[in-house]
Amino acid sequence: MRSSPAFAASSLELPPLTVAERTAGVVLALAAVFVAWTCARQGQSAVVALACVGGGLLAVRQAIAWLGADRGPVRRLEVRTDGSIWLHGAGRAACPMAAGPGMRLLGNTVVLDLRPALPGSIPGLRLWITPLDMPRDALRRLGIVLAGRGLESGS
Repeated sequence: MRSSPAFAASSLELPPLTVAERTAGVVLALAAVFVAWTCARQGQSAVVALACVGGGLLAVRQAIAWLGADRGPVRRLEVRTDGSIWLHGAGRAACPMAAGPGMRLLGNTVVLDLRPALPGSIPGLRLWITPLDMPRDALRRLGIVLAGRGLESGS
């Protein structure tokens, strides 16, 4: 009989947009600015224009994705007592998910790599959840439940 808290049922609301996703967008914009600045110093005006246009388009695309994520349906992850993982979304039925090869614990963060157990039902889900995304106790509880499923820990 499983009486360890690692096998207890757990439910957790996932953040619509993680700090890692926001940071990636900022780094992308800064990289475009750096390339444009470096090329401008070397007198390569065509490359400066391309860097500005390309970086601007990528930044706009990222901003649109951020706005869409903030307005998107709330997602809730549920790990049941039998160890199965279910993803609930507003307006659709719960979908069973399978742990992908990238799912792991990294220090006090959790990398979720979930694939739908029924191919084609919904897209997969990859999130890097940090203590800045959700309360530490909820993140710790998720880490304990996932560790109870035998997931590996990274450094």
